[in-house]
Amino acid sequence: MVGYTKPINSLTLTTPAQHKLFIASFHMEGKAIHWYQELEETRILTSWEAFIKAFQIRFGTSSYDDPMEALISIKQTSIVELYKTQFEMLSNWVRGLSDSHRLSCFLGGLKEEIRMGVRMLNPYNLVAVYGLAKM
Repeated sequence: MVGYTKPINSLTLTTPAQHKLFIASFHMEGKAIHWYQELEETRILTSWEAFIKAFQIRFGTSSYDDPMEALISIKQTSIVELYKTQFEMLSNWVRGLSDSHRLSCFLGGLKEEIRMGVRMLNPYNLVAVYGLAKM
């Protein structure tokens, strides 16, 4: 549910039931809006609760997903910016991870020639690592 959870969670607090589906769809893009349009056309979405259930099935994690395993396994294969984006998406799923562990995971996934240069400069946080890795 990465990227979609915050707008949906904020709707549940103050929005009248009859407006929730429309407002949620307004905030969707990419895969989510195409998925929503298909469900809307087939008239499967009959209530907010049906939408939430369908949404969680489509975009939620399964019991087999392990975000920590994915985070420590991710490796840079192209540009640093793409690796950074993938790392941020995964690291947002892992709760309670200390900044030093997050830093170690990120450094561990960088290409070796970049990682060695960045480590020599002893960066103190992820922002510093990102900046140095892009150089």
